[in-house]
Amino acid sequence: MIDLEIRASQFSNFLKSPQDLIDSIENPLEERIELVTGTLVHKAVLKGEKAYKDYINENLVTLEVSTRNNKTYIHKKKELADAGIDKFIILQKELDNIEKMCENVNNNDLIASLLIEPNHFVEKTFRKEIDGVKFKGTVDYISDDRLFDLKTIAKTKPTYRIKEYNYEIQLGLYCMLSGIDLSKAKCGFIFLHKDEPYNCETFIYDDDSMNVIIGEVKRLISLWKRFAENKLNVNFNSIERNITTRDTYFESTTKRINELECLYDKIKIT
Repeated sequence: MIDLEIRASQFSNFLKSPQDLIDSIENPLEERIELVTGTLVHKAVLKGEKAYKDYINENLVTLEVSTRNNKTYIHKKKELADAGIDKFIILQKELDNIEKMCENVNNNDLIASLLIEPNHFVEKTFRKEIDGVKFKGTVDYISDDRLFDLKTIAKTKPTYRIKEYNYEIQLGLYCMLSGIDLSKAKCGFIFLHKDEPYNCETFIYDDDSMNVIIGEVKRLISLWKRFAENKLNVNFNSIERNITTRDTYFESTTKRINELECLYDKIKIT
């Protein structure tokens, strides 16, 4: 297990259980509309219209139907499978909505200013071994003094989303993988809303907050290393964490790391 290369976006699955992390590495998520929406928006905003259209042509099939629960959609899906064509079927109305969203995002002043900043990179991939564990991560946007991860969200508050999906684990790993200077850089998230009026919201951390986050990520890496080296890929029950507004953004994650440490100690004793 220690030889597995872990993507930054996967590592927070360890907060559910060691087995959940292994499963996410060995059995990646199947494409679904939420993932495709995120990918298309990233291509359009960060790489431009050509990259956006190339992705559609190479990976998607567009269908003019109102729902996936009809004969036309089912027939098309079977037709693609029988022909061995691995493409995702996107509804035209979904694509229309994505294009409206992208148009609004491209008119956002912050996005525009970031993309003309000198020495910036988009979708830059880093690989690094941290405390003996191999990690890989693709940073959406990085320059000399900025690091941002773009997230598409629907009908929820960014602060809740951060806690629900442990995005700070991912962000902390991106900072560690890239080696960005936290004393000079602004790091955080740009949330792109998938519903009208397609607002953009930023969530930026100061360097003290980022150092706290990275400290907890280091704890988590050290704990994973202990589980992996002792082959303790036990599939204990994944815990549905009670996320409340009373928790600060990283408080619920810290509680869960403490629980995992107690679990490790208990398993080792038995």
